[in-house]
Amino acid sequence: MGAAFASPWAGVETGPVLTRGTTVADVRRLPGRPLNARVLTPVDERAAIRVLVGAVEALESR
Repeated sequence: MGAAFASPWAGVETGPVLTRGTTVADVRRLPGRPLNARVLTPVDERAAIRVLVGAVEALESR
């Protein structure tokens, strides 16, 4: 499985109550929004979970 990167504009909603804290991405590359994120797809889910669990365990051992 080969990795592919997408480069969207991404941000976090800070306005309306219902969507506050929601991460949003503009993959259409509209003018005026600089590309500020890299998204890796597809993802090996088991490997990603192992990395996440390892990072949390490392934080707990500090």
